[in-house]
Amino acid sequence: MPAWPLTLPQALLIASNVEGIADGRLRSETDTGPGKMRRRSSAMGRPLAGSMLMTTAQLDILQAFVADDLVGGTLVFTFPKGARGDGEWSVRIGAGMPSWVGLGGDNWQVSLSFEIIA
Repeated sequence: MPAWPLTLPQALLIASNVEGIADGRLRSETDTGPGKMRRRSSAMGRPLAGSMLMTTAQLDILQAFVADDLVGGTLVFTFPKGARGDGEWSVRIGAGMPSWVGLGGDNWQVSLSFEIIA
């Protein structure tokens, strides 16, 4: 299983770190009254999102990691828990691919969305 590169930041920025509960519900609309809801599956990934500050060299490493090691962002990989303590999670890239905005000079703010598998 690929691992998050050690040459990249090892934690999401604390102020941007957003974690949630896995949503395995299935909602069905009804003709009248409130919709029906049932559990679809208990085997759902939990959302994790946030941002990191990176240099241009680190951004190049991230792009190569996603394209090559993760086969275009499709594979599961290990990611450090960071603010949540020691250890790693098994994650995959979530609904959106990484994106970034230039902060000037050699600095980039990179937005990341993951799905925690285990």
